[in-house]
Amino acid sequence: MAAFVLSGIDPASLPPLFDPDDAGLAAHHAVRRIADSARGFPCRVSLRDAAVGEELPRVSH
Repeated sequence: MAAFVLSGIDPASLPPLFDPDDAGLAAHHAVRRIADSARGFPCRVSLRDAAVGEELPRVSH
């Protein structure tokens, strides 16, 4: 059985994703989501669940 480790995304690569408008996010193939429940919206950096109302950029890597 293969072992694996979960780790968060390096936050140094993310600043361009927290400032732009939706068109700027789309240029990075990202979208903005607002957590609407206490579970199901994990932060990709800290790996913790986002708080209700917290804004999260979503990007594939």
